[in-house]
Amino acid sequence: MAVVAVAILCSSLVHLGSAQSCANPVQYDSGKDYFPDKVSPQLSNTWKIDYSNSYKTLTNVVSGEVFVLYQCGSPVPSTVPPGAHTIPVPVNYAAVSTYSVARFLERLGLRSRILYTPDKANLSSPCMLLAPPTSPSFPLANGTSVDTSAVVFQHAAQDGPVGTPLWGDETGGKWAGVPWQKVVLHSNTTTYPLAKLESLLLPLSAFFNLERSARLLMDQATSLYRCEAQASDTAAANAGGKITVAWVGVGGGVVGTNDVDYKEKVLLDAGAAPIVIPNAVNSLSALLAADVLIDETPGVSTLADLYNAYGFTDADKARFRFLANGRVYRTDRTRTSGGANDFDQSRLAVPEQLQQDISHILYPGINPGWKPIWLRNLAVATDVVTTVTTALCPGGNISSTLAQSYQNITCVETSVSIIATPSGAAKIFAPLAVGILLILAIVGGVIWYRRRKDLANRRRRREAYNKRKDYLKTRRPMSPVGNTPASGGGSGGAAHGDEEERKVWLKMDDVGDEPGSPVAAERPRSPLRGVVSAPTREGDLGESGFPTGDQYDWQPATLGPAVASAAETARSRHSSSGGRGSRSTWRNMSSGEREPWASLGSDSEIDDDVARKMGGLVDGGHRRDGSRGSRGFGQR
Repeated sequence: MAVVAVAILCSSLVHLGSAQSCANPVQYDSGKDYFPDKVSPQLSNTWKIDYSNSYKTLTNVVSGEVFVLYQCGSPVPSTVPPGAHTIPVPVNYAAVSTYSVARFLERLGLRSRILYTPDKANLSSPCMLLAPPTSPSFPLANGTSVDTSAVVFQHAAQDGPVGTPLWGDETGGKWAGVPWQKVVLHSNTTTYPLAKLESLLLPLSAFFNLERSARLLMDQATSLYRCEAQASDTAAANAGGKITVAWVGVGGGVVGTNDVDYKEKVLLDAGAAPIVIPNAVNSLSALLAADVLIDETPGVSTLADLYNAYGFTDADKARFRFLANGRVYRTDRTRTSGGANDFDQSRLAVPEQLQQDISHILYPGINPGWKPIWLRNLAVATDVVTTVTTALCPGGNISSTLAQSYQNITCVETSVSIIATPSGAAKIFAPLAVGILLILAIVGGVIWYRRRKDLANRRRRREAYNKRKDYLKTRRPMSPVGNTPASGGGSGGAAHGDEEERKVWLKMDDVGDEPGSPVAAERPRSPLRGVVSAPTREGDLGESGFPTGDQYDWQPATLGPAVASAAETARSRHSSSGGRGSRSTWRNMSSGEREPWASLGSDSEIDDDVARKMGGLVDGGHRRDGSRGSRGFGQR
């Protein structure tokens, strides 16, 4: 979760510049889309939004109120629905009349935009408590004047009927002359925890042009919540069945459940079998099947208080399993200095944290290091209330993110069954599967490495051949005497013949390179290529482009019929171009003149052997006047 939160924060910062700036009135373009990031309801049914190029129309489906949010710096829309409120966005400052709205603004990273909250003694945000201490303003307590627009956000589900005063004198004091507007949001018709999150988070983001950040946060919460729901079901199955949890309270002699649909869904998503009572009854018989009790009775703080509220006695331990097992919980572990419960302020903004709290007390194997945030066991004396103070703000930094105030949630559903209560099969096959995957990875790596090395070797051999071929094409044939161009055959005829002879050899070297050539099918290598064996060691090529030392084992290839036929043709052409003159020059050499050729080594021997196998094509003439012979003689 921490990694995801950092990614969202970085993404938001990159986007912040354009999203939070006003349009330039001089450069305003009616054809430009000033809201490239858009949202729409996917889970909730309390709002809707329509986008135009320079304004967006947000509608509260429950109340029918319409808010036209236009990009600051752009013209106010000329046509708006009757009774609609026009507000420039992004909003500069915000006030909240409901503590829960402050949590949503914090989740959007807008803590610094909040100018007002109700009584700070009942504010459960430790970082917001770091603001100037004078109540009730935040941070206008120091007399800061506001000369720009501000919006007061109200969560109708917690504040009673729409239209009730937000606080004292709405037009006096610090707010005198401030052009503020009231925005009422609803979530009371939505029961799904993720839908409640969406019903406030996304509409709020539209006022600050933070739709992109809100969508990322929503996707993150949805992914974690659904993963944990699946993990809880898996843990329940491995434990032999779901644990039954009753979430009720008593008052006036009856027992019932507030916000029944929401709490039932939360329990189901935490892997529990829920007991909720939508219509209050005067009997406790419904609680007889409960393994765990989550009490919501006002005024209960201790186990003794609970016994008094429900009329329990010690004898009832034999009837009610949650009493016998000491599994009696309240959601008041975290409170403010004024006694307010953080659960009421924060649960809607972080449903994945609430789900984790409940699933942990039911199936401790899920995130075993989890520390409950709200659930407190009244039957455990050491399970005490934590009072919210500024010390709980991460690093004492008022600009820290809301995610930093909570624990990381790690959900890998495939490992949950092993963590919770692994079956015998899981114990055996899980390590086996891991071992098989590891072996496959190693084998794949070896194959990849060998294939890569083989391709590299082939590339080196081809490069060596190409360099050698280029050398032959540019090399002018030389006579073995005096290192001068070959002569003989009368009036330069021998020279011409030697040149033609070299061209024939080069042509022969290319025979069979074309796909489908009969020569290519017969021979594994070109006779002049000479690369038959693999290199015995790696090394550099010489300046001439030939491999040096013992890098390659040079051996002539066996010639097939197609090559022999080509050789016969080449011999005929060689004879007609003065080849005999070249051979006579060789025969007239003294033994001393021929001696240097004997020390040429493998290159000379290859050509000699190739010449013999080609039926006396040049009768040693290539060895005398060809590229290798000339090179060898020049070294004398």
